[in-house]
Amino acid sequence: DVPSLQKYIQQLVKSYDRNPFALLALRHVKDSEFYLLQHLLSSAVLGIHFARIIGLSDSYVSAIALGGLLFDIGRFRLPEALSTKLEKLTEKESDLFQKHIDFALSVVKNSDGLVKLIYQMISDHHERVDGTGYPAGKQDDEISIYGKIAAIIDAYDAMTSEQQHKVSMGPVKACECLIKESGLAFDKKLVEAFVQSMGVYPVGSCVSLSNGRVGFVITLNKLKQPSLIRQVFSVTQNAFIPTTDISVDDSSSKRSDVTIVSEMDPQLHGIQFINHLF
Repeated sequence: DVPSLQKYIQQLVKSYDRNPFALLALRHVKDSEFYLLQHLLSSAVLGIHFARIIGLSDSYVSAIALGGLLFDIGRFRLPEALSTKLEKLTEKESDLFQKHIDFALSVVKNSDGLVKLIYQMISDHHERVDGTGYPAGKQDDEISIYGKIAAIIDAYDAMTSEQQHKVSMGPVKACECLIKESGLAFDKKLVEAFVQSMGVYPVGSCVSLSNGRVGFVITLNKLKQPSLIRQVFSVTQNAFIPTTDISVDDSSSKRSDVTIVSEMDPQLHGIQFINHLF
C-alpha cells in the first residue's frame, strides 16, 4: 500500500523538521523481540536525517526515507531462527540470508509509485566499495549513491540496536566503526558527512559526567556538540536518581559547570535509555 506508506513518511519528515532530536532519540526506543520492524522504522528516520544533512530536496528526502523503510523488508520472509541465530551462519544459511534482497525486490517490483532510487537502496545496501559485498560484488562507482547511503544507515542502526543475539555498542563506538571501515566497506565522503552530522556524542549516547552522574545525550547544539543531558544514575550512590535534564552547552546562558567526562557503557549499571525517555 504505497500511498499509505508515503503518507506515513510525510508525517515522519514533518516530525523530524519540527524537532530532529526528538525523532533521533525515539529511534532508541527498541525491544530486541521486535528488532526487524524497529530497524525498518529507524532506518527511515536515519534516511531523513542523512538526506537533510547532505542537502537533498524534499522529494529525495521522502524517497530515501521510504527506501529506508523498505530495503530490509525481504527479511520478513526469512525463517525467524535464521535472524536470531547466535552462532556463525553456515554457508547455506548465509546464502539464504542474502536472498532477502531478492525477496524485497519481489515485494516492491509490482508496486506503483516507487522511484528508481528505492530499488537501488534495496539492491545495493549490502554492496561494499572494496567489492566484498553482495549480491553482485560491485565496487565503488558501480554502487549507486543511494545504495551507499543505505549501507551506512543499515550498519549504524544495527550497531546501535538491541538485538536478541547482541546488545547495542552505543552511538560513539558505532561511528568509530564506520570510520574504521571508511573506504573499505563504506564510501569515505558519505561516512565523513554522516559522522560529522551525528556529533562526537550522538543523541542517545550514554555519558559519564563530572558531577559523578550518568546520563544520556538528548540534544545537540548547532556545532553538533552535546547540549542537553538527561541524568539518570549516580555513580557515587550506585543508584538511580530522579530524572533531571542539565545543560552542558558552552553557547547556552543556562549552561552548568558540569562537563562530559567520557562515553559510558550503560550495561555497566543496568541502564536502558528507553526507561528514561518519557
